[in-house]
Amino acid sequence: MRNRAIFLCVVMLVAMVCLLIYTDKLAVSRDSMTSLPESLVNENIILPSETNEKVLPLYTPSSNFQEPTKTVESWRDVEINTISPQPDNELISVDDNESDKEEQHDTDETSSNQDDDFRYDYDDGEVFEGEDNTSDNQVNKTEETNHSENQGNNKKIPKPPILPIKSTLRPGGGPFPKPEYTIPEDSPPAQDGEKYLAYLVHGQFNNQQVSLRNALLLAKYLGRTLIIPPIIFGEKNPWKPFDILYKRITKLNKNGLEKCPAALKYSKNPPKECDNYNSWTKIQWDEFFNLKPFTEKLNITFILAEDFKLEWLKRRIGVKDKEIFFFKDNNPQGLRFYDKPTSQKLLGKFATRMDIDYLKKWPHKLLYFETLFSTGRVLSEIPENEQLRKNIEAQFVYTHPRVVSTANEIVERIGGKGAYVGMHVRMGDAKFLEHSNDTIRVFIENLQTVGKNYKNLHLIENHFNDSDFDEELDDQYRINSSPESDPQFNSAQDCLGRFDPDKNTLIYMATDLPSPRDNEGYEKLYEKYPCILTLSDFEIYLEKLKFEVNPIDSTPLKDFLIPMVDMIVAAKGYPFIQTHDSTFSKFAKILNEIYMQEDETK
Repeated sequence: MRNRAIFLCVVMLVAMVCLLIYTDKLAVSRDSMTSLPESLVNENIILPSETNEKVLPLYTPSSNFQEPTKTVESWRDVEINTISPQPDNELISVDDNESDKEEQHDTDETSSNQDDDFRYDYDDGEVFEGEDNTSDNQVNKTEETNHSENQGNNKKIPKPPILPIKSTLRPGGGPFPKPEYTIPEDSPPAQDGEKYLAYLVHGQFNNQQVSLRNALLLAKYLGRTLIIPPIIFGEKNPWKPFDILYKRITKLNKNGLEKCPAALKYSKNPPKECDNYNSWTKIQWDEFFNLKPFTEKLNITFILAEDFKLEWLKRRIGVKDKEIFFFKDNNPQGLRFYDKPTSQKLLGKFATRMDIDYLKKWPHKLLYFETLFSTGRVLSEIPENEQLRKNIEAQFVYTHPRVVSTANEIVERIGGKGAYVGMHVRMGDAKFLEHSNDTIRVFIENLQTVGKNYKNLHLIENHFNDSDFDEELDDQYRINSSPESDPQFNSAQDCLGRFDPDKNTLIYMATDLPSPRDNEGYEKLYEKYPCILTLSDFEIYLEKLKFEVNPIDSTPLKDFLIPMVDMIVAAKGYPFIQTHDSTFSKFAKILNEIYMQEDETK
């Protein structure tokens, strides 16, 4: 017992000595700080590693350029786009600042938790891990869009719900590195002659279309010939850093599988290596769009690449390794391109500013970009450039003969162009499914508002008061519903069979879930509006698509063409109601504007 007491006393004595030594050193440390600059004595001490860090200049701004000083307060102040009610016979026009308004949350088709029963992918944009796709105009709180009003009515069309996005993004690039570029000192001397621009392709079809539109605009700004990579259908190909992405897409080939088309068509037991032959393909853009106006009208030169490999490209354009500059951002939202040197526009979701005037000084024969995807990446603030952007968008009208003829047959079956309401309701991934009730509610409200503001529309509508939705809506919007309103419209056949264009207006819905009439997610929508038609109601019209094959590798194209038909049919309705955050909806809206103006220009 005595020994234990002695041991405890020794331990306590040692502890007291250590405490005295530590206190003395701490006092000395504090006294030494009085000789430091005032900025270093504060509680937020700047570490030497931070103060000595060398930051390379990114670009050479003009003399009258001033960095924006606007403070961002919230990353969730999102401006919502929706339809605007218009008087009869008046078109829904695309706003002059549509490019800014459309910098929405690009939705990820590559990371969606899609079920096996999905009819097809709608590939509405791409969200990258850790990214918040909040645009610069959305980052800053903006005033709500002023909607058109009809005959003194102050009721605005309801806005789609803001869908929360989980993200770890920090301002200016998030968890990814911030790319910085200067013209290398060992750059090859500037030479006369043709120069080129290339980029890596990723995402699915609509994503690739966003990249191409940006690339055409950028190539025109720089006066370079654009190398257009083929479309990749069917292959999930999300963004990755340059070297990984390049390696992946260059491995996409069907070399040695030439026997597969015949084997899959005629053999009962095709070879195992042919199992996935028809699941993906690559095909040129001119199979679906007329590209000639880009050269003939807009003076944008381009080359359709036959291969993704750099070796092919070097042989095709005669470029040497030292004449190539690679923009390896290692960041899906790396560069944002500014056409106006004095622009005060914030970076928003992007990490680094690149002025077009500075990019023009690059002497390399080939500029090769990691990614050009994302709405709003290539700005068009100068008026003539904004007009150029609109002219580029106007060329993306489907010209594939079988796609167009199939869509037009369906359009005529439901009354003809402009005789029905078109809309796109996206429900097919985790983000949209999570808020499906809010989405359906908003579309019901939009349809009711459309019925009120468009006097020539007579939607087939059921009136009910026992819905989970706001009961006031039914009484408030019981206007212009069809005299044929009847709860006995239980199928598309009922609607088409009893359809009278003088009394009824049908609704066509493009959507990404199969057989929506039998899907509980759409139950409330059909309960209110039983005569909503979808592509599932016109399967017989789609049969002819099975004869379409890729001329390069004989892959059947039907599954890849169906979304195009769906978009055309929805876009030929008037008015068109879109889903916020959807690239598919954005393109359909642009098509709708083009289709509705066609008759006026004839």
